[in-house]
Amino acid sequence: MSSTRSTTRGYELFGLAVFAFCTYCAQRSDTPAQAAVPHAIATQSTTTASATATTTAALAPTTAALAPTKPAEIVEKKSPRVVLHIGDSMVGYGHGLSLAMKKRYEKAGVEYHYDAWTSAQVATIDHKKMDRLLAAFKPDLVLFNLGTNMLSVPHPEALASGIHALAEHLAGNGRECVWIAPIRPKWKFNPKMYDVLESNVAPCKYFDAGPELDPPLQTDRIHPTDAGGEAWATPLWDFLSRAS
Repeated sequence: MSSTRSTTRGYELFGLAVFAFCTYCAQRSDTPAQAAVPHAIATQSTTTASATATTTAALAPTTAALAPTKPAEIVEKKSPRVVLHIGDSMVGYGHGLSLAMKKRYEKAGVEYHYDAWTSAQVATIDHKKMDRLLAAFKPDLVLFNLGTNMLSVPHPEALASGIHALAEHLAGNGRECVWIAPIRPKWKFNPKMYDVLESNVAPCKYFDAGPELDPPLQTDRIHPTDAGGEAWATPLWDFLSRAS
């Protein structure tokens, strides 16, 4: 009987020891597992960050490629510093067209000078005076009125070489020049003169206000009044602003 109790007591003690050992092992096992969780999260975060960085790097060229390209720089036309306006009497002698252009250039802060030759034609232009003006003012833009006194010429093509030579001279030393065609007169004229001018004024640019322009004229029915000069200057100024 005593032996039986001892044996039973021994089993109980042995079982208790086994339970305690298992509990201890379980605690030992739980601790690394709990400690491993932050490590796993950290590893996952690092992996994710690395993958994100790789993806971003991979997408970078694509993003750059898809980025809108910057428009090419717009080269703005420079305004002239000095303008010389010369030619026949249609320049206006300080009235008409020259008065209207002077107002515009002075408002724009541009130096403007004018001079004219009465009854001037290609063959009668005072070249010495013209060269003195070019040398004195050193314009970077020349406005040139010529053609009114040649509108009745029966064969204007004969003037082609003279027109071209004069235009080349005006455009010398890198000057810009604009040859201004005459307004349509009230008398009978040869319209071929306009074609000859347009075809031969290079390297100057050619401006023709066209038959639509019908400015108020002085009593001689030839030269524009100051109001007529304004009407002529409006399309001319627009042309000069757009010309490159």
